Amino acid sequence: MYSIEVSEREKMLGYALSPVPNPAGKLPGEPEQVLAVAYTLDEENLIVKKLYPMGGCRYWHLKKASDDWRTVSNVEPDPGKAIERARLG
Repeated sequence: MYSIEVSEREKMLGYALSPVPNPAGKLPGEPEQVLAVAYTLDEENLIVKKLYPMGGCRYWHLKKASDDWRTVSNVEPDPGKAIERARLG
């Protein structure tokens, strides 16, 4: 589940509530996009804040591959480091 609460630190880094690809968007009746805390690197790279069931969150780097989005990384707990990691490749 994606987070919809933007912290002050995330705001300072450039994160905002934005439409992002819905992982369930390929199922009938599910929207293709949902609102979530995200940082847009460019048209093909997003960092999305995802909540974990046991508490806390991680920042997922998603990369567009043709008409689908692929997870590049899902391990970063720090929003600033997630941006750095995504920029490095």
